[in-house]
Amino acid sequence: MPFSLKPGENWVHAVNFLNFFDRQTEKHYRECQYALNADIRQKIEARPKGIEDMVAADEKVVTPFLDLFSELFVWQTGEYIISLSVTTEPGSASYSKLYRFTLYESDTDELRRQTDDYRYGGGITFEVERPLAVSVQLTEHVG
Repeated sequence: MPFSLKPGENWVHAVNFLNFFDRQTEKHYRECQYALNADIRQKIEARPKGIEDMVAADEKVVTPFLDLFSELFVWQTGEYIISLSVTTEPGSASYSKLYRFTLYESDTDELRRQTDDYRYGGGITFEVERPLAVSVQLTEHVG
């Protein structure tokens, strides 16, 4: 999406780093999502009248999501270097720069906590209320 930044204007913007599923993983995810939703729906319908507590899905339908998360999770504690490249017309105004950031143990732990709500369908079938992100400070990478 094109945007303009006026001279002297600073923007703080969120950036997401995500990898889309390949076709087979997407198919598996949707099948598991269907099973999770069906299990939760069945438990909701079986609740006594007037009870509105959240229901937890059976472990067997939650485990595939935990396994997938563990398999695909890449944000380990450590130092990262990223390259920002802006390609413009005319090309003479293009820009490229290296930045670095650190993920601390607490950052990695916070990112892993998003699985805490999987048993209720949170983060799978509905968005959870608490943020599932960490904020890191970028600094120019010299070297």
